[in-house]
Amino acid sequence: LNLRQKKMTRIKRIEKDEVTTENKYFTAWSQATSSIILAISSLILFRVGQKHITDLLWIPVVCKTICLLLLFKREAEYRIWTIPNFVTAIRLCGIVLICVPPILLSNCGMGMLSLGFVILDFLDGYLSRTLNQSSSLGAKFDAEVDSLATYVTSFILWERNMTGWIGVHMALAHYLWIFVKSAWFEDYQGVESWARPLAGIMGFCCVLSFFTESFIGLEVAYFFGSLSSYVNVISFGLSYLKMLCHKFKIKI
Repeated sequence: LNLRQKKMTRIKRIEKDEVTTENKYFTAWSQATSSIILAISSLILFRVGQKHITDLLWIPVVCKTICLLLLFKREAEYRIWTIPNFVTAIRLCGIVLICVPPILLSNCGMGMLSLGFVILDFLDGYLSRTLNQSSSLGAKFDAEVDSLATYVTSFILWERNMTGWIGVHMALAHYLWIFVKSAWFEDYQGVESWARPLAGIMGFCCVLSFFTESFIGLEVAYFFGSLSSYVNVISFGLSYLKMLCHKFKIKI
């Protein structure tokens, strides 16, 4: 009985420490990775030139992947490799592979890969709920992999003339959001109910952009690529508005 009581006490302490550790870690980690990715993106945009963007995408992707691996190492005491997290890890491996310069895919290949990525994204959420394996760590891992995929996809769409400069915002939107929130709105804990549905629309628009360029033409592809970028602007615009209203205590 004493052993069982000690075990239950240890589990409760671990769960409490997990929440505290995750909150502290993600604040520092988000600031660091956001700075790295913003700096590298600026280098790509202003120093290297548009035509070489995809040749250097692997640099921020590798930096981000290392940060995610460090996160897992830090949380090694807890149950990490659940089935949903394993599915998310497969998506992360796919992002890393397509960023190696010789492996950059055609538009049709990118469309198939993006479609698979969207399907797996829905699958890991479904599995986490069905198998009761949801966790704050898994949710953050899923969100960061989604953002990294958006980063890569946006720059590929932009370089291939399937979206305008607004696509650059789509690539950096999540990291700008983290940077602004960490710097000036750290106490904000709001939940954006519209973010997930709009992210799904944005993902399918990206898929359609790649496929339509291959089978219909660049004009239709540009429409879907730009539509995904504008959906992204609307989503984050609403998030910034809600955050400002919370800051200044304005009810909406």
